[in-house]
Amino acid sequence: MFIKQKQNINMKATLISILILFVSQVYGRNYQTLLSNGKSWTMVQTNTSPVHDHDAIYTCTVDRDTVINGQACKVVMRCKDGNCDKVVMMEKEQKVFYHDPNIDSFLPILDFSLHQGDEIGEWGWVLTEDEIIVNGTPRKRLFIGDKNQIACVIKAIWVEGIGSNEDCWITLFDKHIGDYSYMSECGENGKVVFTQDDFCKSEERPYMPVLAEGRLWKLSYTYRDTWQDIPDTYMTIAVAGDSIVDGKKCKKLLVDYRNLTEVVYPQYIVAYETGGRVYRIDRDGEEHLVMNINLHHGDAVDIVQTVQKEDTVIVDGIKRKRLIIDSGVDHCDGEYLYYLVEGIGMSKDEFVNLGLTDENIYFHRLIACYDNGKCVFSAADFLKEGTSGLNMPKVNCPKNDQIYDLQGRKRGSIRKGEIFIRNGEKHINR
Repeated sequence: MFIKQKQNINMKATLISILILFVSQVYGRNYQTLLSNGKSWTMVQTNTSPVHDHDAIYTCTVDRDTVINGQACKVVMRCKDGNCDKVVMMEKEQKVFYHDPNIDSFLPILDFSLHQGDEIGEWGWVLTEDEIIVNGTPRKRLFIGDKNQIACVIKAIWVEGIGSNEDCWITLFDKHIGDYSYMSECGENGKVVFTQDDFCKSEERPYMPVLAEGRLWKLSYTYRDTWQDIPDTYMTIAVAGDSIVDGKKCKKLLVDYRNLTEVVYPQYIVAYETGGRVYRIDRDGEEHLVMNINLHHGDAVDIVQTVQKEDTVIVDGIKRKRLIIDSGVDHCDGEYLYYLVEGIGMSKDEFVNLGLTDENIYFHRLIACYDNGKCVFSAADFLKEGTSGLNMPKVNCPKNDQIYDLQGRKRGSIRKGEIFIRNGEKHINR
């Protein structure tokens, strides 16, 4: 009898174990490790002032295993221009830590065990969470907000097994005033598996490059003082083969002019595209960032211009990310608002306005974009009604009773009759 009861207990335990395993396989999934062997990251540190300074490119690579204070860790090599230093990282229970040798302690960097509404130290919280599928692999995604912000603004995006779009590897150690650092791409065993633009994708689809072979843009010749187009006069920019500049694979762009009264000869310029950004290289070898499709609503393009809106526009059945940019002033190209569309470019010229034409007389608007002679996008398409095709979820901010004045400054008390802001809403202290 005792043996039979024991057998029944063992059988029940076995069935429960099988059931738990089955449920975990059906309804759960394996955690995607960040610090896996062969993992690498390309980071860009861009100086916002002065704007002509070069971007600094860093690479971070998981190098080898090590043990610190009895904890299994990884050595990560961080390199720039051939100079490398090492940092020690640890990943445990879906959390990522940096080992600070000065205090011999592990400091938290990322935490993928968090959920919507959870706090992050003294500075932030998880605004919302979801799952993103990239290259067939589902990954947890966290949208991070700053407690000190008046409005509910997404400050960073964390993706399981990838990291943060706002670079925590560099800025943890090197915080420079005027610099902004971001992850350009993440690789595994030499293959790129994730780019900056993937952080905000709602569906798995390939990035559409601007500098595609066979691409041609037709632009107006417009008088700056009157904003009137010169009839039958236009400029074309065509992708015309490859070039190598300082080891970078670039595209040659042929700039040509039609029906212009003065004689202007066709000429080549050089540009390259990486991680959703397009750079032009001038005659002195200086690089200029001319387009960045990775920006989002509220982001600053420079010290004046900001992204006013982000959505998706559909033309001929093709979905393309679109940014509507507020120039902040009556901009030098004559347009208060302009547009940037994935795989197309800008509604105004950003390639040749760097000294190739007389900027005091003319500016240029995009008339049409062609692929191998076929028009795929026109000026009217910039204005089409868009859809919220990007998976930037609506965020329900956790309540924060902090009081701010109209200038965004924290206030401990408000005088009677004074207007103040709490939880993103204006109130009057009556």
